[in-house]
Amino acid sequence: MRAALRLELIADDFFYHQKHGGRPWEWLLRYMMRLGSDKSPSWLARMVGHDGRHFIRQWPDGVRDYSEANHSGSRGIFIYYALPDGIYEVNDRYHWNKVRHYFIRVADATITKITREEAIACLNATSASPS
Repeated sequence: MRAALRLELIADDFFYHQKHGGRPWEWLLRYMMRLGSDKSPSWLARMVGHDGRHFIRQWPDGVRDYSEANHSGSRGIFIYYALPDGIYEVNDRYHWNKVRHYFIRVADATITKITREEAIACLNATSASPS
């Protein structure tokens, strides 16, 4: 059984055009001012290890839902993830200029928020256990 997680892709149109071009600089500048100091998009990564300094991540594919999107694609685009058991890192842009960054543990289709230190401990325990 898997747990489900939904993230809104606020400013998805900005991040697309920033990566691929096609919009005038003035348009991008207005978005950059609106996004605040943290200009990162929403994302999710599965933690598969920790080398002592950095996390080793995998980037699962999600399913995008445009059914609630506005005309420009700046709000209402959601991405859904079906998560098997494991440790995940989440960057959730939940408001134009607010981002939540946190870790979760998925076990038996239940999502539990954990600290960074707990995530590292879980990853180290998993890598230390015999296969």
